[in-house]
Amino acid sequence: MVPISRPHVIIIGAGITGLAIAQGLKARNIPFSVFETETRNVSRPREWTMGVHWALPLLDALIPQHLRDRMPEASVDASLDYGKYPNNAPRIYDGLSGKCVKELEINDEDGTPGREMRMSRRRLRALFAEGIDVQVCLQAFLAHATLD
Repeated sequence: MVPISRPHVIIIGAGITGLAIAQGLKARNIPFSVFETETRNVSRPREWTMGVHWALPLLDALIPQHLRDRMPEASVDASLDYGKYPNNAPRIYDGLSGKCVKELEINDEDGTPGREMRMSRRRLRALFAEGIDVQVCLQAFLAHATLD
């Protein structure tokens, strides 16, 4: 009988998703490598924020507790309590008048009020990169892959 070896997972891209997957694999002692084409000190001309309400249950499953506890550091405003109204209800505004057009309710699957966080992409990426070895490959290519 041939012994079963653990797969080595290759993650292409050290964005938030790739780093979250890497954190989940690391927590489960599954070997992996992360490859990225940008160096860490690349500064993008425009920073953006994102709401991660839909992804919080997935992040809870992937990100270790010590990093989840620090997620408010990556918030666009760490002074806000995103577990309480009105901070947990994203709004859509009319760009001309500035009036609120729609307030979105975020509920978990069981109907209880959900969580919402506005995150800085740059800060969240830096947080999720902690403890992850990202290999920078300016000319990334895949020469051979074996699927089991």
